[in-house]
Parts: sequence; structure tokens; C-alpha cells
Amino acid sequence: MIKMEGYKVLCLVGEGSFGRVFKGKRRDTKEIVALKIIRKCGRTQKELLSLRSECKIQKHLHHQNIIQMINSFETESEIVVVTEFCKRDLHYILTKQSYLSEDAALPIVCDLVSALFYLHSNRVLHRDLKPQNVMITEGGMAKLCDFGFARSMSRGTHVLTSIKGTPLYMAPELIEEKPYDHNADLWSLGCIVYEMMMGVPPFTTNSILQLVRMIRFEPVNWPHYLSSPCRDLLQGLLNKDPTERLTWPLLLHHPFLQERVSSSIASEVSLPLTKELTTSQALAKESQKHDLAKGDANKGLPQKIQQILDHEKKMLREGGCQTEVDTEGAIDLDILEQKLSRLKTAALGDTDPPQPLLLPQLLPSSPLDDMSSDNTDEDSARATTPLETEEWLAFLVQSMKEVMAGDVESMSEKSFITMVTNALTNHGATPKVSEFIACLLALPYVTPGVTKSELSTIISVYMEVKVVSSLMYGLKLLTNRVGSSSSHESMVDPSKLSGDHLTALERTLVLVTQLVHSDSVFLSQFCDVVVLLHLSPRLHMLLGFHRLRPQIPANLVAILTHILRKMPENANIVDSSVSSGLDWYKMLKHGNKTLQTRVCYLLSLMTRHCLSCLQSLWNPKLKKYIEALAYDSLEKLRCAAEDVVEGLHELPFYDQKGPELSEDAPVNISSG
Repeated sequence: MIKMEGYKVLCLVGEGSFGRVFKGKRRDTKEIVALKIIRKCGRTQKELLSLRSECKIQKHLHHQNIIQMINSFETESEIVVVTEFCKRDLHYILTKQSYLSEDAALPIVCDLVSALFYLHSNRVLHRDLKPQNVMITEGGMAKLCDFGFARSMSRGTHVLTSIKGTPLYMAPELIEEKPYDHNADLWSLGCIVYEMMMGVPPFTTNSILQLVRMIRFEPVNWPHYLSSPCRDLLQGLLNKDPTERLTWPLLLHHPFLQERVSSSIASEVSLPLTKELTTSQALAKESQKHDLAKGDANKGLPQKIQQILDHEKKMLREGGCQTEVDTEGAIDLDILEQKLSRLKTAALGDTDPPQPLLLPQLLPSSPLDDMSSDNTDEDSARATTPLETEEWLAFLVQSMKEVMAGDVESMSEKSFITMVTNALTNHGATPKVSEFIACLLALPYVTPGVTKSELSTIISVYMEVKVVSSLMYGLKLLTNRVGSSSSHESMVDPSKLSGDHLTALERTLVLVTQLVHSDSVFLSQFCDVVVLLHLSPRLHMLLGFHRLRPQIPANLVAILTHILRKMPENANIVDSSVSSGLDWYKMLKHGNKTLQTRVCYLLSLMTRHCLSCLQSLWNPKLKKYIEALAYDSLEKLRCAAEDVVEGLHELPFYDQKGPELSEDAPVNISSG
């Protein structure tokens, strides 16, 4: 068998479903071939099995209208699939010519019908039919390619449930996550034929959520200029009810095809999907649909989540996510566990993760693009822009499952991250949506198998999109008083915040803390957005949540400490966030060990950069409590308290006899 050294790579020609495709030349025969090269690095075991399945399926396919696989082999780092080479695809032709006449389209339609009949006769479903996967030879013959999503159905299997494919060409039953069979490919065929005749797919919109609704419920628009046979063919293929869809063997003899499709292959097939089912087979198929619709095959997902939790605990305990000073890390174990285990209930019902994403409705551009201006009209429009909560939650859960399965490609795409973070700036976003977005954005940091290179790319995208700025804008919306207008926003009464609000705030600050500790670019973005959005009063309010959710002030204190450590020129942010009567004594007394330690680190740095602010907050109770912490059994807390005492004891106000705050003294929170 010829290995990689037997081929010369000439140039990159495109991207396949799992890898890059190159034009190549066989060195001994000079034959021009296509080389599909897929790197193993960063791929999950499931992905590699899928790739090998693609090779196995293609190896046994021999038909003039299917791209022929010539060879396949593996190196230590790559899987290589060698196929015949075609220069153009149908998408390219339609881009150049817009549409084809019925006479020009007919040979291509017949070739596709012939290819699908062959596949289905061999019990193979393509599952990703689209113009990009229809290659056109120099002689004009159409050939199907890219079997990355193909699935071979064994004897006795009449339906499948895992969703694969491209939304523009996806059958209604796939979108509805119902069991499906070969008729889903025939819907996609109908979409391609329609696009050849009309220049556009049957359903087009800028909103993919709207596209999904149109495919499920909207009728197809039929132009008047279609011939009667052509329209009849399309109406048969684009029937939303798969049981009523034009299928085999009737499709072979449809008048539009003019008997140009040979059905001679049917007699050679031992396992036909293309023959009508017997009564017993039809009953078996309905039984399979009923069983699969129950969603029984989801038992592995909670186990997968638990594996991630166990792995992350091990990483954190070994110091994998520790920061310079705060070695308990920006992300705490209990938060990670809550964050990931929440997916257990939300993700139930999926039978074959990961699934391709159905993107929710696209949102207007983020207000962060122009947040220094007072464009209240834009804000008002954004506030009333509907955000479909259920669809967004389903989309986010699906996205998280893909990332946990090792597929982080979407997380490195600027357009995807921009779309997700724009939802944080929508006034109609619910706390649950904000929470799930924060969880999704945090997953690349904690998912086993994500390579350093992949994480570096993702971080670069986060920087470019200004993820921290969007998260903090979302925090502002979460802390807005209900009913306040976009032009006259006021803070919510903390007692009015729901559990969902608190959890969303907690998840947001966990992620922001991780980001600002990972790179100074994120820290700079945090400082900028706090000033531009006047967030200091809200940070002040959140610092008082030591009883409600101690993790919220703990992460916020870690961020403020990092500002003084890395960007002391922004000390005014710390001043304005901790002044106005914040009771540090209560925070220390009622906080957990993590919060106490972080507060001591912050106070220690304030002795160098925020001395006047610290003096205004200092009182005998606080002094006494910090001195007591200097004898704590926890070494890290003890050392942090000692640093505060050492930094303050020489200062004139250290022993001042100022007023002692009573235990029940109210916290003075200014609104803004």
C-alpha cells in the first residue's frame, strides 16, 4: 500500500467535514488525486472512530456518481484519505451562474438520484447532502463526496436518531430530533434541485432559528415558471411528512427524469432500503421509532460529566489552575462541580452527542461596540429585541456537550463567540441564559483533551471579541432593577434577586476572575468596562454578598487584588468599589476561609496603593479581627493577615480610636 511519501501535495483546495483537502499527485503514476488529511491531535476517540467509519464505508462504494476512494492510511499523527480529484463543486457553479435551466439541471439531478439509489440500496445514508458535497467533473458529471456524516444501517435497522447535516438542507424530522431514515436524504436532494432551479434553497433567512421554524412549518414557494413534471418532482421530495415523501422505487421512474436513471443495480443488492417494506418490516420500523423516541440512550452523558469533574478536581489539587498569589485559584472546585453537574439534567434527551449546532436567532450588534456613547435609541431597540429563551438554552446545552466531547472548533470562531456574547448584552436575556453562556465560555479551560494550541487560539478570540466586556455588561443587566429603562437604569435591591440571578452572577464572576488572571489584556478590558459602564457601585453592592453567596465577593476581591498587583494605575477602581461604608469586619467574620484570605491580600496591597481609602474604612473591630487571623490554623490565611498587620502597624491610623461599627450596622450602598 502506498503511504504518504508516495504522494506529492500540490495545493490546498478546501475543507472537508473533518479535515483539510489538498490537490495531490501520485509520484509513480503522476495521477492527480485529492488528499484529505485529518490531524489526530485534539480529536476525541469518537471522532477518530467516525473517521475510520467514513473510510470503511467509502472503501466498499463503487459507482460512477460517487467520488471513488483510492486509498486510506494512518500515520502517527494523521489519517489520510486518497480519492479521485474533481476541481469544482455544484456550489461553485451556482455561485457563478446563479441558477440552471431545467435542461441544464436534468443531467445533474439524474446523477444524484442514481448515486443516492446506489447508496440507499447498500443501506448507506449520506446525511450531509449539500451543493458543496456535489462535485462536477470536467465532462459535467455529478459525483457525491464527503461521507464524514455517512451511516451504514445494518439489517433490521430502519430508523436512526442522531442528527447530522447542514440546516439549510436538513429534513424536518431531523430538526425535530425524530427518528429518520433514507427519506431524510431525499428531502436534501429536493433542496439541492430546488436551488439549482431557483438560485436559492427553499427556505432562506439570516436567522437560523427562523430557518428551523420555516423548514418545520412554512410552505414552499413554487415559482410559476417551473414545468409541471419538475414541480411535481420537487413537491414530492419536499413533503414535510417523510411517510408521504416521494421515495424509492417511484422516484426512479418519475416523468421529470425521463427514464434516464438506470435501476439495474437493484437486482445486485442483498439489503435494499430501496424496496417497499413488507408488512412485518413496516411494523418493526414503527416499533423502532417508538422506542427511539423515548430518548433512552442518554445514560453516558452524566458519566462523562463526572469524568470531567474528577479530572478537573485532580488538576486543581495539583496546581493546574493556580494563580500567583491566590493559590486556591480563580475557579473553585465547588463552583466547577455546580457548573458542570447542572448539565446533567439540562442535557437529558440527547441520544447521540455531539450534535451539529442549530444556532439561535442572531442578535443586534453589542452595545459594547459603542458603549461610550449615549445612544438611547439603540439601547431601547436592543431592550425590546426578543430573545427566545428556550431555543437559546437548548442551543447552549448542545454547544456545551460538544465542547465536553472534545469538539472546540466553534469556540475558536470569532463569529460564533460574537453571537454568543451579544446575547449577554440583550435586555431580554434571562439569568439562566447568562449562566449557561458563562459556563460555555469557561469549558475550554476545564475540559480534558483541549490542547495548549487550541486553548491559545480560543483565548485570542476571547480577547478580540472582548468577552470580559460582554460579561460585565451582562452583570450590569443582571443587577438592574426590574422595570428600569435603558436610559435611567438603577440597581436592584439585593433582597429582590432570585436564586437564578445569584447563580448567573456567580458563574459570570468565576469566569471573569479566571480570564483576568490569565492575561493582562483581559484585566485591561475589565478596568475599561468598569469605568465606561460606571460599574463601581454595582461591584460595591456585590462585595456585600458574603452571606448570600460568598463566592461572589471572593472572586470580586480576587479581581480587585489583581488590579493593584498588576495595574496599580487603576487603583481608583478599587477605591470607588470598596468605599462608602463597606463593612470589612462583617465580610471577614461571616466569610469562608477563601474570602478571608483574599480580603487580607487585598487589604495588604491597599496599604501601598489605596492608603487614604483604607484609612477611611479602618476601625478597631477590623484591626482586632485581622490580628486574630494572624494566629489562624490555616497557614495561607495566617500569612495574609500577618502581611496586613505588618503593612499597617507603623501607620498613624493603625491604633486610632475611631467609631466601632456595630454588628448590625447597615451597609451603605449607593445606587447607580
